[in-house]
Amino acid sequence: MQLVDSEESASWFVDNLVQKDGSLYIFSPFDPLFLLLPILEKRRKKTSESPGIFLTLDDLLHDETYISLTRLHGLKNLPEKLLVICDSNVPAPGMQFFRLNDDKTLSWLKAKATRLLTRYNDYQMLERFTSGEKHMDETQKHDSRLRVVIRILGDCLPPSWIEKLRESYGFKDEQEASDYVYFDNVVKRPLSQKNTADADHPTAKKKKLTVGQRSLAKANREGMKSISSFFKK
Repeated sequence: MQLVDSEESASWFVDNLVQKDGSLYIFSPFDPLFLLLPILEKRRKKTSESPGIFLTLDDLLHDETYISLTRLHGLKNLPEKLLVICDSNVPAPGMQFFRLNDDKTLSWLKAKATRLLTRYNDYQMLERFTSGEKHMDETQKHDSRLRVVIRILGDCLPPSWIEKLRESYGFKDEQEASDYVYFDNVVKRPLSQKNTADADHPTAKKKKLTVGQRSLAKANREGMKSISSFFKK
């Protein structure tokens, strides 16, 4: 869910009522594994000597700081979804434990990247990134788009997993850093028609002062009180 401010409409007419707030809440499908990934990584307590511990779903979703995590219990087939990025241990019927698997997680992320690449031309927001592709060969074009895709996925990932995803494609840090700056500068909300019109038609010249106003401006007003001061308590 995302709150989007309206550029044009300051209010809405709903039946016979006026809604003063012109902003909207936009709901978009979201893979819950993106929410669970940082939790799974933290809770497994992986070290250089151990791959970490297995935890039940109840343990994973219990957090006194983020109580709303328990709502994920209501998601359909959540245990099956977790198997996409986790190893599972079932010591007894009805008892299942999970532990994040790095290889599975990386495969899942790369599948996401491949899907975005396949549908790259379907996203109008990404059209602005294709302007520099005229002089690229197919390999350069693919890598350029892949960097943009990684940046998009990176908005939903912990920094450590952005790094792992980049390294899996052989991208260097310095190249990616410049891509991040470019992405942030380009993907901005365009100016509204009102703002564009204001830019095309500058504000009128400052009105000239009258003779009396010019005289008052030149006068020595030291020690003089403003009119508004007489109305203060």
